[in-house]
Amino acid sequence: MQKLLKYLCSFGLVLGCLFSFHLQVLAQENQAQLTIVHLAARDVDRPNPRLDLAPRSGKPVEGVTYRLYQLKFGQEAQSISYWEKLTLQALEEQAQAVFEAKTDAQGHATFLQLPTGIYYGVAVENQRRYEGVAGFLVDLTGDTGYVKTVYPKVIWPTGGFHLLKRGVDGKEKKPLAGVHFELYEENGLTPLRVKNGVHVYELDAPSVLITDQAGHIDVRGLLSGNYYLKEVATAKGYRLKTDVIAFQVQAHQTKTISVDNQKEPPPPVTPWDWIPKTGEEQALALIVLGLILMLIAFVLLYHQEYRQEDKD
Repeated sequence: MQKLLKYLCSFGLVLGCLFSFHLQVLAQENQAQLTIVHLAARDVDRPNPRLDLAPRSGKPVEGVTYRLYQLKFGQEAQSISYWEKLTLQALEEQAQAVFEAKTDAQGHATFLQLPTGIYYGVAVENQRRYEGVAGFLVDLTGDTGYVKTVYPKVIWPTGGFHLLKRGVDGKEKKPLAGVHFELYEENGLTPLRVKNGVHVYELDAPSVLITDQAGHIDVRGLLSGNYYLKEVATAKGYRLKTDVIAFQVQAHQTKTISVDNQKEPPPPVTPWDWIPKTGEEQALALIVLGLILMLIAFVLLYHQEYRQEDKD
């Protein structure tokens, strides 16, 4: 009997070890890992930008706090715009769990042993959203992998400018439409591209700015710094402005620029203006020929009448 109890205890111990090991394996399979990399990059080479695509350049930033909010079942269908509108308190109330980590000297905030699921990530500062970083959604359900690295979009504050182009004719000033400009950074060699009034990096966006009927050009989305405008074509009858127009853009501000073009003066009158120009010579020749023919006819007629009188 004692041997039987001993065997049963040993068998139970083995089963317990196997069951415990199986639970550990299941637990590991239901855990995920996420590394958030914070780089101070302009994201010029990331069109959307993609979370899984690292910027080509960017300085790591240490000490940025990131929070991950695990979404409850059924919340996965909500778009990113829905979560962007919520406060941190509202996010915490709706989340199944909340996790937090800070970036190290390499700009990495690492989350280990996360429950599998879909997360909304956001950078926080003083218990508020950090406005310099965009929130993001990341899938850690296992369908796309349990271990991921993401690169959140760094939002740089931007400004813009408003241009008014006028034509000057004496004391009269009027808006000039159809004047062409190119926009450059201070030391730039390639004109910047603008689409729907916003500076973009899309290669199919136009690089020439054209004044509208009111003589206006409006551009937004420019990083703080120095820029210049170069006039490449002007309205007919007005002088082309050859000097570049330098200006400075500041974040959250719109710079107002006024540029005047002088009316082309009429050509000076010279003593030789009576000489016909090309295109007028044929008409003048016909007039002279007609006068000569009239004179010949008059002379012949006069001579005929004179001879008739002599006969009489």
